Amino acid sequence: MTSSATPHPAHSVLPALAAKATHETLPETVIAFAVLDGLLEAIEWANEGVAADEPACMWLSTLRWTRALDGSVPEGAPEPPSRWTDDHFRAIARGLTPEQRTIVNEHADIQTLRGPEMGTPSRPFAKKRLPDHEYQNDDAARLALRSFILGLLPDADGTLTNRLTRDAAALTHGAEASYFYAQSVGRWANAQLWPDAHSAAEDTTEAPELGPFETQVKTAVSEVREPSGGVERPENSATEALLELGNGLAQRWAKATS
Repeated sequence: MTSSATPHPAHSVLPALAAKATHETLPETVIAFAVLDGLLEAIEWANEGVAADEPACMWLSTLRWTRALDGSVPEGAPEPPSRWTDDHFRAIARGLTPEQRTIVNEHADIQTLRGPEMGTPSRPFAKKRLPDHEYQNDDAARLALRSFILGLLPDADGTLTNRLTRDAAALTHGAEASYFYAQSVGRWANAQLWPDAHSAAEDTTEAPELGPFETQVKTAVSEVREPSGGVERPENSATEALLELGNGLAQRWAKATS
């Protein structure tokens, strides 16, 4: 997937996303990292010849984050097996300022992930699919980071990206329009992060609307195209811990997918 002479884009993307996280975008950044590590766990199992349920692995990884936040998984939810991310999630939770903790606790997607069941495209919020207009506050832009980050898995025709971004979106969202948005971000990200696998036309496609995550995403893409030699260390304890998670995740992701 990458040659020994070409650095894996994860080494640029994940630290950049972490370092540029703001109070507003921190909740979705942690969720995005959790989703990616869940997929990484499934890939690691596959590399050992064992099939794993990718959406379930992504969901269990987000439960590790809610366990770090709350001290336990949501009532009725399964207990995820211990994993290397546990210490990092706890460090992020400990480092949250009172303001950050309030933002995290009140975040719509965190509240959804505190439910006992996994959302799927056919049963978002663990309910039978409803018409799009029934999904209130289904803010598609919240899906930008987790969809972008899934572009780290090369996919020339978009089939894999469409499936993974849809499954990741369904963990917290229900509207089909949100899934289409997530897929468009994922396909765009794949073209930006793996230009050699895509046509020149795909590479120059205009970026989807990224909302509050635009700075993070565009910084990450810029770091892949023209590396600056490193990111500035965050001053906030939670963001510092997030950066450590990003660095560790980048190393493991590159090893498992190269």
